[in-house]
Amino acid sequence: MRTVWLALIGGAILSACSPKAENEAKPQAAAPAAPAAPREVSIADMQIGPMHALGNEPFWAADLVNGSLTVARPGEPARTVAVKQPGAAMTFTGEGVSLALSPGDCSDGMSDRRYPMKAELTLDGKTFRGCAHPKDQAPAGGKP
Repeated sequence: MRTVWLALIGGAILSACSPKAENEAKPQAAAPAAPAAPREVSIADMQIGPMHALGNEPFWAADLVNGSLTVARPGEPARTVAVKQPGAAMTFTGEGVSLALSPGDCSDGMSDRRYPMKAELTLDGKTFRGCAHPKDQAPAGGKP
C-alpha cells in the first residue's frame, strides 16, 4: 500500500512540474493597444501665413501678410489696414474691415480653380464671399 501512495505522490509531483498539455488554456499576452485615432485639425491648430483671398461679382481681392490686410476692388483705391486675430478663430479684423477664413473646398464660380479655403470679407458693413489660398500655393486646376 505504501508503494501505491508513493506512486500517487510521485505522479502528482511530476505532473505539477511537467509542461501543460496543449489543450489547456494558456495565459494570453496583453492585446496591443489600439492605435490612437487620427487627431482632427482644428482652426486653432492652423498656422496662417500670407494668404490671398478673392471673390467675383462684385470683384474683390485681399492679401493678408504680416498683420496687414490689403483690399482691392475695381475702380477704388487699394486699402491697407492693420488687422488683429482675436482668439483662435481665423477672423482678422481692422478699421472697417474683417476677413474670415474657414477650411473647406471652394470654387470662385468663374474658373475651374479649386481653393482650400472659403473667405468672407466685410468692408464698411458690406459682406462679400469668395475663396482663399496660401500665397505660396497656387489653387488647383483652372487656366494659368
